[in-house]
Amino acid sequence: MSKKIVPSSAVRISHEQMVSLRQQGKLNLGIEASTASSLINAGVKPSGTALAAHRTYVLLGYAAFVVGLYLAFTSAWWWGIFGGIVMLLIWRANMAGTRENMLDAAMEDERFYERVLELNGWLYQIEEDALTDIPGAQLFVTSRQR
Repeated sequence: MSKKIVPSSAVRISHEQMVSLRQQGKLNLGIEASTASSLINAGVKPSGTALAAHRTYVLLGYAAFVVGLYLAFTSAWWWGIFGGIVMLLIWRANMAGTRENMLDAAMEDERFYERVLELNGWLYQIEEDALTDIPGAQLFVTSRQR
């Protein structure tokens, strides 16, 4: 059976249902990198050190760029390009790491999962037959196929 990508704004799946469907292999939980970063910056964070890690790598990226600019003006111009590239690499790795930290936390922390669910932050990749077992989901699937 095929899988559909459904946002949490269209379907409400409780933490218990999500974990059960995930263990059965019928659901994959997802979140967009930009959404994850926005939630972290807004204070919606999983328990643990995810916020500290996110902010540390943001500062590290800015530091790499500033050092590159400093060296571009005092040494060789190409240090500015190097600093910019390093900043972009750190930024992308940080975004991916933040997303993964949030997905891992959602599997274990019901309060965190429910908080992001209230903000419609989750994406579900779910099998069509599993959608029929969730109230209100069938309406979404049929309306999206038109």
